[in-house]
Amino acid sequence: MSLCLNGSLGSGIVMVNKQGNNEEPDATGSLESSHHTSKGEALARTQAELNNALSSLSDILYQTDAAGTIMMVSGACEAVLGYQTAEIIGRPMASFYCDQDERLRLLNEMLRDGVRDREVIAALRHKQGHEVWVATNVHLVFDAQGQFLGSQGIARDYSERKRQQAMLEASELQYRTLYEMTSDAVMLLDEDGFFDCNRATVTLFGCASIAEFCSKHPADFSPERQPDNSLSTELSMQRINDAMAHGSNRFEWLHKRADNHDTFYADVQLNSMKVNGRVILQAVVRDISRLKEGEEKAQQLAFYDPLTGLANRRLMDIKLDQALAECKRNKCWGALIFMDLDFFKKLNDAHGHAAGDHLLVQVAERLKHQLREVDTLVRYGGDEYIVILSQIGETEKLANAQAMLVAEKLRAEMAKPFFIQTFEKKPDATGIEFESGASFGVQLFSGDQLDPSTILNLADRAMYQAKRAGRNYVSFGGQDKKR
Repeated sequence: MSLCLNGSLGSGIVMVNKQGNNEEPDATGSLESSHHTSKGEALARTQAELNNALSSLSDILYQTDAAGTIMMVSGACEAVLGYQTAEIIGRPMASFYCDQDERLRLLNEMLRDGVRDREVIAALRHKQGHEVWVATNVHLVFDAQGQFLGSQGIARDYSERKRQQAMLEASELQYRTLYEMTSDAVMLLDEDGFFDCNRATVTLFGCASIAEFCSKHPADFSPERQPDNSLSTELSMQRINDAMAHGSNRFEWLHKRADNHDTFYADVQLNSMKVNGRVILQAVVRDISRLKEGEEKAQQLAFYDPLTGLANRRLMDIKLDQALAECKRNKCWGALIFMDLDFFKKLNDAHGHAAGDHLLVQVAERLKHQLREVDTLVRYGGDEYIVILSQIGETEKLANAQAMLVAEKLRAEMAKPFFIQTFEKKPDATGIEFESGASFGVQLFSGDQLDPSTILNLADRAMYQAKRAGRNYVSFGGQDKKR
């Protein structure tokens, strides 16, 4: 394509003659002979129409000679660079580049490589001094003998595109930085499984590389069942479907490492999104194992006795309320057994608190082995223990018999000798055999007659009745039974 066009200043196209002087052809066509007047007028009209069309373009058309001097430029240069066409003609093209050597390097590379056309993006200097990015199609011109004559091309304002591109690159960089620098594991998956993740994911799940992680199935990173006994494969599909339906889903999950198969609790955030027409899920996984451990320790301190590991008074209140609700709902009976060791003070005074603690721990272990998993065993305080039996009979008579059977079994167990270490006061002693025995008070409940406080007080009163009767007794519903 040749852009070596004649025109006037008003047309938006200016060219320079071989002497470097701007010239305007006679608008009347006087350069032509008189017998060619009509032909000259037609050519002038065609030229004017072409110039008007070119001047209306937003792109810059230009032509340089072999030395890089601008020979022709369209009027769009004023809108893009702020220069009138006359201010540009005759100046080196390189003088408008922010990096003036860039233009020379471009031409040398094209000539060296035999490339006649190339698209380039370069920063030019606006008349007011600021930077303007332009996208240019550069075409090298040669004569019939292959002699380089110059270049021509079309330049388009690329500043807005460049700004948008810079914003996009900055956004992508920011996302990639957050993606890689966050301590949370971030992974992407679709219907085929994982296809990307950050380095934190590799570390958290015990993989050697991103490729290894992505090669595995999501099920590989979960134990067979979750803490609620649900199958991990089934429950995970529910979580994914919820995220797809609502856009996101957050939940706790028990994960498994790939290297040593250790499990850990995690907070998982699933986000559903569309990327290039396909639906993908972003999973953000945060290890909360330490948090869970802290919660468990806090719960242990709040609801369990530190010496025996049994439920404490606070948890007893909750369990008794639950037992009452169950009995009321199912129209059945339960019982509360209040137990106190008979000679605990004697052991403490003779052998110290360490020996007493040793006895209390052994008592707790013996009691646990005589009860059902659904029963609640409580260390109420000191040497006092409470047992809550829920749903032990559909009638008061059946419940009475069952409660008496359990209490008697516990009384017989406590009557057996204990072997106690006495190293606190006698470091060289190997231990002693100690018989303590215990007194029991039993109170039935059905869920709609007595409140928890009354049930506890009646059982406590029955236990003291057993003490007054001579210890090693079960006092139950007004009946005392000595063994």
